[in-house]
Amino acid sequence: MRRDRLIARVATGVVAAIAAVLSWDATTAVAIHTHAAPRGLAWLVPGVIEAGVVALAVTAWTAAAAGRRARLETWTAAGLLMLSTVVQIARVVYDGGSWLGMVIAATIPGVLLVCAHGLLADVRRSGAARRATPAKRAQGERARSARTRATAGPAAARPVAVETATQVAPARTDRAQVIAHLAAERGGLDRVTGTMVSEALGVHPATGRRALARARQQADGALAA
Repeated sequence: MRRDRLIARVATGVVAAIAAVLSWDATTAVAIHTHAAPRGLAWLVPGVIEAGVVALAVTAWTAAAAGRRARLETWTAAGLLMLSTVVQIARVVYDGGSWLGMVIAATIPGVLLVCAHGLLADVRRSGAARRATPAKRAQGERARSARTRATAGPAAARPVAVETATQVAPARTDRAQVIAHLAAERGGLDRVTGTMVSEALGVHPATGRRALARARQQADGALAA
C-alpha cells in the first residue's frame, strides 16, 4: 500500500512538473500576444499562476492531512488550472494549430487536476484512518473489559454494615454518661482519650474527640463555678 501511494505521488509530481513547463511557455507567449504584460515582464504572468497553484496545493494538502476541507484553496487552484487550459488552447489558436492540438493542449492541465484531486482524497482518507486508530483501540479495550467482566461471574458480595441500635450515635446526655463512666473506670477524665469514647459510643473518632472535649469543658466550668 505504501509503495502504491509513493508511486502515485511521484507520478503526480512528474505530471505537475511537465504541466508547469508547458504552461509557463504557453502563458508567456499568450501574455505577449495579448499585451497582458510587457515583453520583458511577460514571464511574471506564468510565475504568478504557477506559484499560486503550488501554494494553494500545499495548503489543501495540509488541510486534508488534518481532516479539514480547504474548499476555497481547492477551488481556486482548480480555477487556475482551468485558466491554464484556456491559455494552452489559445496558444494553439494563435499558432494556427488544429482541433487535435487544442484537445491535446487542454488534456495536460486536466490530467494534473484529476491526479491532484485523487492525491488529496487519499491524503484525507489516510489522515482519517490515523485519527480513528486510537479511538478504535480504546473501543476494543472497553469491549474486552466488558467481556472479561461478563465471563468472570458475579463479584463476591461485599459485606454490608448493618447499623444496630448500639451503633446509633446516642444523645448528648447518654454520651455524657458514657464519658463519666469511662472517667470513673480510668481514674479521671484526663485519662480518657477520644478513641476510647468513640469505641464506647460506636461513633466516628472525630465525633468521640468532640464529645470528650465538650465533657472536659463542662467539667472545667463546673469546677470554676
